[in-house]
Amino acid sequence: MPDHSAPRIPQQRREIYSVTPGGNSRNPEPFQCRRGGTREALTRGRRRSEPVVTIHRELVIGGLLLAAVTVVACGLWWVGRGQDRPQPGTVAKTVVERQKAAAPTAIVWEGPIPAEVVEKFTRATTHAQRLRWVRDAETVGPAMEAFFRDGPGATEKIMATRPVAESADGDMLYEVYQVTMERGGPRLVCVSVDPEGAKVDFKAYARHGSESWDDLLSGEVLAAEEVRVFLRPGGFFQQRFSDEEKWLHFQATTPDLPDSLDFYVARDSPAAVALAREGDTIGNMTVSIRAVDDSAKSGQFEITALKASGWIEPEE
Repeated sequence: MPDHSAPRIPQQRREIYSVTPGGNSRNPEPFQCRRGGTREALTRGRRRSEPVVTIHRELVIGGLLLAAVTVVACGLWWVGRGQDRPQPGTVAKTVVERQKAAAPTAIVWEGPIPAEVVEKFTRATTHAQRLRWVRDAETVGPAMEAFFRDGPGATEKIMATRPVAESADGDMLYEVYQVTMERGGPRLVCVSVDPEGAKVDFKAYARHGSESWDDLLSGEVLAAEEVRVFLRPGGFFQQRFSDEEKWLHFQATTPDLPDSLDFYVARDSPAAVALAREGDTIGNMTVSIRAVDDSAKSGQFEITALKASGWIEPEE
């Protein structure tokens, strides 16, 4: 039997929202009634009395006015709520816009805002131009130059850009934009929200890993300090990871590989505890992995650490 004391990763759940009429299913009487006098009637030689019900006109008028006021108030609330609702596929207000609206005199922004930084980065044609708009330029510079000279960036052509999300990791805020390519899958442009200067995270854009997938899957290297993948809780246990009481399983995917991989984390490990904190938000993750014996040949790896909740590693 599985050890229920160890941290578990909750399965994704679906929440279904519905709108139902409020109040009791039994409608209360709309008007108050009062018993008046009696009316005598003669039926087949027998007398009977029937109550006469009268309704005060003031109560009727008051009820109608109350109903009208309620309808108008609900209508105004619904219109206002609809204006605040973002349109599909867009972000209603960026983090920067909301911060300025909340405290217009508290933020002094230096340089272009994130949306403008994205445009400048994606339209750059030289390494020097891109270098100006990325985080940790000195560190990522060589990898970025190789990516756009010999890697996927050399042939990819960006067709469109749109905002898709806002996120945070610790004290770091960033906006996420999706770029659509003429050929191939989309990429994510993650831009830090920093009044001292918004910057693009190149590693997130390139889905950078400390080791190549070719070297990892061939077994030439046994571990990687960081890989960027999409994680989804699974239930597949086989070969080196067949003990369900010891391991938790995740299906890992990346646009850089045609098939999914199988990632496992020991239930009693700090990595499992860190992933359990993610709850239902498990998705884009940066993790450390290693092969167990020859598990790489089957596309199986152990997760040894959670580096970041997303594809941006927070500043130390």
